[in-house]
Amino acid sequence: MTIDEKLEILHDSIKSLENIAAIHQASLESYEGSIKAHDRQIEALLAITQENARNWEQLRREWQAYLKRIPPQ
Repeated sequence: MTIDEKLEILHDSIKSLENIAAIHQASLESYEGSIKAHDRQIEALLAITQENARNWEQLRREWQAYLKRIPPQ
């Protein structure tokens, strides 16, 4: 095998590695995008949960106030 043939094989190998690295990078970016989307969903669910907790607390206070207004029987 000549030096030129070896260099050509080496060049092809480097090009293949570059392609693999580019594919891997794109895969990582896609994965990071999925994680960010998932994080936004979790944040939205937490906000809903906090709002529900506040609503339940308000309902509990209103219920207690209502019960205090009812005369004992």
